[in-house]
Amino acid sequence: LFMAIDGVAPRAKMNQQRARRYRSSKDSIYDLLVKLAEAKKNNDQDAINILDDPDYFAKHDTNVITPGTRFMRNLSKHLQEFIQKQQTNVQAWKDISVILSDASVPGEGEHKIMDFIRGQRLEQGYDPNRHHCIYGLDADLIFLGLTSHELYFTVLREKVLENVDGFQFVSLWVLRQYLERDLKPVSIPFDWNFENAIDDFVFLCFAIG
Repeated sequence: LFMAIDGVAPRAKMNQQRARRYRSSKDSIYDLLVKLAEAKKNNDQDAINILDDPDYFAKHDTNVITPGTRFMRNLSKHLQEFIQKQQTNVQAWKDISVILSDASVPGEGEHKIMDFIRGQRLEQGYDPNRHHCIYGLDADLIFLGLTSHELYFTVLREKVLENVDGFQFVSLWVLRQYLERDLKPVSIPFDWNFENAIDDFVFLCFAIG
């Protein structure tokens, strides 16, 4: 079980994150002033007490969920304690290896997971039929799973477009079959390489955005 949390992003994305978070902080102050004015207008004392709290931003600022903050350090410590507790008390956790890559390790969580999967191929006696299951809502996971070139790869997602709780599986080995059927030309003067075609397909999708 490999658990990964986003670490420090690459420089190009870091610039984007900084701009977004500075703007988010500025918007939060504006929203607070609007809500406070409305609460005073409606004489809503409960809302005024909450919004007028000097520590309001410390309690409600989502920018604390970023590498290098006290929040992320506490989260990492909590997860380490949780893993130790589970492996001590829960039978299902006792016979598996658990790896936690927290916010102190650079890179986005999904890329750290994919690096780990690629690294497994270097293991002696690696089984090419090994099954992988990755959890997350990012569409990137589908593309990353395809470019891993692992035969059996599944993306586990929550149902977000339906008004019901639950999960759904995206079976990438089924998607691979559809892609091979749709991408393979009828006749070509050279050898067809499906794995190269997948890389080209993913590259074009990323290039388009």
